[in-house]
Amino acid sequence: MLTIQKYRQVIRTIGLIIFDEKWGFMLNIFYGSIGLLVVGIGVTILGFAPLGPNVSFDNWNAMIGLTGIDLVNIALTFMLITLFVHLFRKNRWQRWLQSFAPYGRMALTNYVVQSILG
Repeated sequence: MLTIQKYRQVIRTIGLIIFDEKWGFMLNIFYGSIGLLVVGIGVTILGFAPLGPNVSFDNWNAMIGLTGIDLVNIALTFMLITLFVHLFRKNRWQRWLQSFAPYGRMALTNYVVQSILG
């Protein structure tokens, strides 16, 4: 059975394998997300441009444009994660970013409370 201590050890080991390289792996993700951002912006423009000023979402062009927006959101998420990890690895920023740790530990509770409050 996987106990909490073993679970934490597995997660820590996976984290060390992935993030132990100084900045190489995260830099590849960052550059890949920049590429995805450019592609997403292009898909969004190409999807919405033929629609003109009167946009209706009952055609394929609109769906392609919305897919481009989703790609942009994914790219920005990966960019923010890689920048956060990179800053957290620097001693200068680590103490300030450590103040977000309690919020991360309470993520599920915060999600439920925000869902209830609207």
